[in-house]
Amino acid sequence: MKVCVVGVGNIGTNLLTSLRRKGVQAVGVEINPDRRAALAAAGVDGVFAGPDEAGAPDVWILTTSTGPGMSHILSAVRSLSPKPGALVSVESTLPVGGTARLAEAFRERGYVPGETFHLAHVPHRILFGVEETVFDAPRVVAGVTSACRDAAIAFYRPLVPVLYPVDDVRVAELSKIVENGLRYLNIAFAEALFGYCLEHGLDWAQLHGAVNTKPNVELLNVDFGIGGECLPKDMGFLQEALQSPLLEAAVAADEAHRARLRRLAGPHRRVLVMGLTFKPGFPDTRFSRARELAEALAADGKEVYVYDPALGPEKVTELGFRWGDPGGAYDLIYQRPLAIRTAAEEEKRGQDTRDGQ
Repeated sequence: MKVCVVGVGNIGTNLLTSLRRKGVQAVGVEINPDRRAALAAAGVDGVFAGPDEAGAPDVWILTTSTGPGMSHILSAVRSLSPKPGALVSVESTLPVGGTARLAEAFRERGYVPGETFHLAHVPHRILFGVEETVFDAPRVVAGVTSACRDAAIAFYRPLVPVLYPVDDVRVAELSKIVENGLRYLNIAFAEALFGYCLEHGLDWAQLHGAVNTKPNVELLNVDFGIGGECLPKDMGFLQEALQSPLLEAAVAADEAHRARLRRLAGPHRRVLVMGLTFKPGFPDTRFSRARELAEALAADGKEVYVYDPALGPEKVTELGFRWGDPGGAYDLIYQRPLAIRTAAEEEKRGQDTRDGQ
């Protein structure tokens, strides 16, 4: 069996290498030449510029970004010519009704799901830093037809420990965006409480600890805002489906949180941001709200220093910031888990912020 992964980003790379470790003959397609070069430099070979170079795989797995109006995923679908009986599995996150749009794009070119080939939606799941591969977590499986679903089950069953088949592909679509929507709501709730603590002189860390002494309750911690590629996008998909004032309020709460963090810099001149990456410990600043805050503060005329061991001084300088010393003297410090300290508060903690010792 030959598999082709279309879209070799973070998810696609993990999928491609995981398939190979399991003994599956797998190649990739990545249209971004810089990304292909980076993969080659990292020792990931067999990644082509287009589907026509991949031969005639038995299984196509799409992990490309969805894109505005599904433009990226539709472009990928229109570039595929699945051979008779092939499985096309879309692991990219889709809005409700997205798989039907992809099916129609195939039909327009004479490919009929469930007859000439199989089209399934199996939303990817991986929590980087916790799970090692995209195959570690249970997966939801759906198909445009029952035959499409069965073909997907047959492919994924040897790879994934638990499969959860559903009858309607819209349930699979919704399941993914609900997962991320729930997390978005929980973070936004914590951000609102964090703001209340700041405004009323309460210790957020103590409130967080106190609430979480109840075994069936988890109050999430707070970061620089809800970033990343997935959560904001998927919240948009969910809101498009539900048109809920609850979701609208969550988005507004996150926007207010990020505006509050910027506003708190106020009269302070020298600012240290401890942590610039999207996730602590991972050297990726794309979609990072911490980086967004640092850039906003610099635009406000602040002297912005950054301390992030995942990046190091050279990368921080490349991004346009000064490398910060966590023991140095600053007027205001933002750190992870999110806490905000002023020079006066540092002195209360027994640190001499005047000479940086």
